[in-house]
Amino acid sequence: MAVGRLADSFSSTMSKLIVAFTTIALLLLFLGGSQFYFLAKINALDREVEHADQVVMETHALQLSVADLLMPPHDYLITGSLEERENFKVLRTETENILARLQSLDPDSTADISLIEQDLQAICETAEALLGLRDPVGNKDVGHLMEEMDAKEQKLINDMSRFLTHASEVKQNASLTKFRTVRAIRFWEILLLGVVLILVLIIAIYSKRNIGMPLLKLQTVINQVASGDLTGGSLLANTRDEFGSLARAVNQMIQNLKDIAYRLTGKARELTEQMLQISSGTEQTASAATSAASSVSKVAALAEQVSSAIQNLSDTATQTVQHARAGQEGLDKVVAQMAAIQQATRNMVTAMERLGKKSGEIGAVVELITQIADQTNLLALNAAIESARAGEQGKGFAVVAEEVRRLAEQSASAAKKIFGLIEAVQEEAKTMSAMMDQNAQTVSEGTVLTSEVARNFREIIQAVEDLNGQFKEIARATQEAAGGVSNIAAAAQQQTATMQEMASSTQQLAAMAEELEGLARRFKVA
Repeated sequence: MAVGRLADSFSSTMSKLIVAFTTIALLLLFLGGSQFYFLAKINALDREVEHADQVVMETHALQLSVADLLMPPHDYLITGSLEERENFKVLRTETENILARLQSLDPDSTADISLIEQDLQAICETAEALLGLRDPVGNKDVGHLMEEMDAKEQKLINDMSRFLTHASEVKQNASLTKFRTVRAIRFWEILLLGVVLILVLIIAIYSKRNIGMPLLKLQTVINQVASGDLTGGSLLANTRDEFGSLARAVNQMIQNLKDIAYRLTGKARELTEQMLQISSGTEQTASAATSAASSVSKVAALAEQVSSAIQNLSDTATQTVQHARAGQEGLDKVVAQMAAIQQATRNMVTAMERLGKKSGEIGAVVELITQIADQTNLLALNAAIESARAGEQGKGFAVVAEEVRRLAEQSASAAKKIFGLIEAVQEEAKTMSAMMDQNAQTVSEGTVLTSEVARNFREIIQAVEDLNGQFKEIARATQEAAGGVSNIAAAAQQQTATMQEMASSTQQLAAMAEELEGLARRFKVA
């Protein structure tokens, strides 16, 4: 499990970038440390060369000082001036000081310097012996002392020359070591800089391939989705980093939007078809209501003729029976028409109930769209938070997250608009359902009245056939039938007006269904 967690920790893009830039930082730190080390080494070599150069310079100065130191004894032998003694003392002090400085500069050559110091001490003793002669001119000891001083001088010169040769070799070796070291340092600097540049190039290529290209593909797909085109294909999500998670989320969002668009389009088409069927049924019902009104008007006119015939008693009973039978047939037709109207009304009520159910299903689909938009908005918010944590590296990612959030808000707004339209459709459906219930009740009452009129006509026929002289009862029944027919005519006219209103509402509902289908067509899924 520990190995799995470690692999997951290195699978994220941020972890990979941290490892890469940490490696570069360590290399730069190593390069800086090596530069510091090389610079310190060069400074040490510079000091060594400078020290060797100072030793050489002091040795030259010692040679010159020794040459100056030997001048007063020679001048004293020629001039006999006592001032040469003082000059010798001063020059000796200067020479000893130079020798002391030389010894402090090169403690490793103490033996050679001690030998030079002994030679100098010996030659100074001989020089002081020459300077101590009271009458140097023609003195027999001068030749012996001069020979002794020349021999000591030659020995001092040889020792100093050997020491100078050694100091020059040390200086040359130090300069050569410095040259070789500087050349090696340049080689390693160039090598380390090349390694750093290669690593930076590898990281740049990796960033372009694993960050830049996925971001460009994601931007293209998001722009297509924002324009309503859902046919752009899915993103490659075979990685376990942040881009893989984002690609899988976008693919799921596109698939959900496709499903919603398909379902929304199908439901809108079904709703349009239902509205067309309801509209057709409404027109048929209105036509039947008009026909029923015409039939009832005819029945009313027939009832008036029967009443007039009975009152005048001018027509025979046979004619009255014939007219009554004709009225019976008309009422049968009216009953049949009323039954048809009642059945059509029931069918419309059933269709309105189905419309309500379909509207509810569309509302559920719209609710699903709203939930998906909220989830997408939450995902965009989380992506914005992660990009803010990433700092400068996450600015491009923050732009993508803002685009995703804006798309989610547009989807939620469109879903709210669709939900409002569905609610309006449901309200219209409820209104139409109530009106159809009222129409059904009216049709039922008309059926009852028509049945009653038919029963009265049967009584009239029976009364006329009996010819028992009950013409007054027949006249009264005929008047009642005429009143019932008038009520039926009024009810038929009211039914016609109701059907016209229902047809107008159906047309409005069909227009809403077409608008809903137009909203669904905004998404291009194939």
